[in-house]
Amino acid sequence: NDMLRCQIKFMKTGKYPVSKTQEAVDNVYNNKTEMLSYMIGLALSQYLWNTHYEMFNHLTSEVKKNKNKINSYLEIGPGHGLFLKNAIDILNDDVKVTAIDISPVSLDISKSIINHFYPNKEVSFINEDVLNLNLDSAYDFIVMGEVIEHVENPKLLLNKIEKLLKTNGKAFISTCVNCPMIDHLYHFKTVNEIREMLNKCGL
Repeated sequence: NDMLRCQIKFMKTGKYPVSKTQEAVDNVYNNKTEMLSYMIGLALSQYLWNTHYEMFNHLTSEVKKNKNKINSYLEIGPGHGLFLKNAIDILNDDVKVTAIDISPVSLDISKSIINHFYPNKEVSFINEDVLNLNLDSAYDFIVMGEVIEHVENPKLLLNKIEKLLKTNGKAFISTCVNCPMIDHLYHFKTVNEIREMLNKCGL
């Protein structure tokens, strides 16, 4: 399958199999069959893979801890909608919630999850590359789980996050090291490389 081919190519070349955003958009994000199975697998991993489960628990803890300071919540790349649904479970009813995803398939999954559990909750769903948007709002809490490895230049995205955060706002950002997938573009080789990039971007 495609995932196995990614792993084999990575072992042979040391490079991720995808190098351009448009390749991922065409082959994965706009492909309903591919994206749906990908999102289901990723959602299951939140509970079955210890690392993802710990990340999910950490996010839950941070949202709870900061609940009364959060009036605006932005999620970039909600994917399967689990993080988004979990945040809405916790946050006050009047919090402004926005979700942005480059994949229409992914956004539809997130919409269906939220509409099922919260049919009266107003959420702004935007199908676009966040780098192409001129957002005039500053957010108290921004979530971007497993996204920056999906872009050609993560610094551009991290700089945008830094600008979108309110002065005392918080961001939950996760990514991976040496993890070839069918839509991963940027290859982080060490954890320190990630830390250094976050620091340089003011995060």
